[in-house]
Amino acid sequence: FARSGPRRGDRQTAVVNGRVLEHGAANPTARPRMSLRAKGTLALLLLAGYALAMYAYIEHERKAVLVNVTGLDRLRVQEDALTRASLSLSDALFVVNRTVARRADDYDGGRQDLAFAVEELKGPLRPIVADFPELEARYAAVQAGLEAFSTRASLANLFEVRAALNELANEVDREGIRARERRRTVNDGFRRDYERIAVVSLVLGLAGLGVFGVASQVFFSRLAAEIDTVRERAAAIVRGYRGAPLAIARRDEVGDLARAVDRMGADLAERERRIELGARQQMHRERMAAIGAMAANVAHEIGNPLAAISGLAQEMLANRDATKCALCRPELMLEQTDRIARMTRQIAEFAAQRSADVEPVDLNALGRAACDVLRFDARLRHAGIVFSETPGLPAAMAVPDHVTHIVMNLVLASIEHVPADALDSAVEVRTGAERGRLFVRVVPRISAAAQEANAKTFDDPARDSISRHLAKEMGGSLDIARGEKPGATLWLPALGEPAKT
Repeated sequence: FARSGPRRGDRQTAVVNGRVLEHGAANPTARPRMSLRAKGTLALLLLAGYALAMYAYIEHERKAVLVNVTGLDRLRVQEDALTRASLSLSDALFVVNRTVARRADDYDGGRQDLAFAVEELKGPLRPIVADFPELEARYAAVQAGLEAFSTRASLANLFEVRAALNELANEVDREGIRARERRRTVNDGFRRDYERIAVVSLVLGLAGLGVFGVASQVFFSRLAAEIDTVRERAAAIVRGYRGAPLAIARRDEVGDLARAVDRMGADLAERERRIELGARQQMHRERMAAIGAMAANVAHEIGNPLAAISGLAQEMLANRDATKCALCRPELMLEQTDRIARMTRQIAEFAAQRSADVEPVDLNALGRAACDVLRFDARLRHAGIVFSETPGLPAAMAVPDHVTHIVMNLVLASIEHVPADALDSAVEVRTGAERGRLFVRVVPRISAAAQEANAKTFDDPARDSISRHLAKEMGGSLDIARGEKPGATLWLPALGEPAKT
C-alpha cells in the first residue's frame, strides 16, 4: 500500500494488489502546517519568553532587596543619631553634675554651660525625633527643667534637669538597643533573601537550560531518525518496495518529504500497474488475433470440404427415394456440416479485429459470443454457461474487445477457485437495463450445501484489477458482490446517455 500527495488538499492514491484506490481528501480540520523554520522561531521565542520571565522575577526580588537596603540605611542613620545623642547626653550630664558640685552662688557660671550642652542635643535628635516621639517628649522635659533653672537657679531645679536628662538618656539607650536589634534582623533577612534569589536564579537557569537541552535533543533525534526512515524508504522503493506508507504525520518539510516519497512509490506502482495492464491487454489482443487467424485458416481449409460434403449430402437427400437407400441419412450429414460451419463462424466473429475506441455495440451479441467461446474452456467442464439476453436493448457505448475481455474474466473468476462439487448447475450470464444504464451480470449458481464456497467466488485480484480498469476506461463501472449472494455486474452507458462511473 503506497499513498501520494505531499500537500494538504491533494487526493492520495493507494495501490493494493495492483489496484489504485483514491482516498484521503483534504481534511479542513487538519492541523495547520508548521515549517522547521517556524518551529525554530517558536523555540527562540519561548526561550526569550522564559528569559524575560526570569528577568521579571529577578527584578521583582531586586526591588524587594532594595527596600531592605533602604531600611538598613535608615536604621544605620537612626543608630548613628542615637549614638551621637547618647554622647551629647553624657556631656550634658557631666555639665549638670559639675554644676551641682559648685556653690549655689556660682550657678550662674554653670547655667551657660548647661544651656549650651542641652542645645547640642538638638543636632543628633533632629533626624530621629520624627521616628521616636517619646524622645521629643523627654527632650521637652529637659528644656522645661532648663528654663526653670534659668529662671530660678536652685539646686532643686538643677536636680529636675538632671532627672530629665537621665530619663532622656535611658530612652535613647533603649531606642539604640531596639535599633540595633532591628538592624540585625533586617540584615539577616537581607542575607537570606540574597541567598534565596541566588539559589532560585541558579535553579531556574539550570532548569530552563535542561528543559531546552532535552527538548532539543529529543526534537533533533526524532528529526534525524525520521529523515533516516525517509531515506531508507526511498532506497527501498527504488529496489521495488510497494508496501505500507510511512507512518510520519509531521506537518513540516520532513512530513512533506515523507509524503513525496510515498507519492513516488504510488506513482511507480501505478506506472507498473499500467504497464502490466498494457501488457495483459496486448497479450489478449495478440491471442485474439492468433485465434482469429487460426479460425480464418481453419474456415478456409475446411470450408471447401464442408461445401463438398454438404453438396453430396443434398444430392443424396434429393435422390434417396430414387435409389431406394433405406440406410442413407444425408440430413444427419447436413446437420453436422452446418454445426461445424457455425462453430468456425462463431470463432472467427469472436476473434475478429475490432476498434479500440468507444462505439455503439450490441451488448447481447457480445455477451452471446463470449459465452459461446467460453463453452470450449476446460475449466468450465463442471459448470455450463446459461446466457439470458433481454431483447430490444439499446446500443451500449463501449469498446467491444473490453466488454468481451471483462465478461470472460468475470465468468472464469466466478468458478476458478470454487470446488467442482459446490457448483449447482451453471454460471448465468444475462444482459439488461436498469436506471438508464445497461448491464452484463454474471451470477454463479452455488449449491445450498456448499455456501462456504461463496467466499471463494471472484477471488482473483489480478482479473478484478484489469476488469475495473477496462470498465473505467469505457466510462462504465464494475460492482462485485461476495458473500451469501455472489455476483458481478458490468455497468455501461447506453447510447445517448452520459457516462456514470
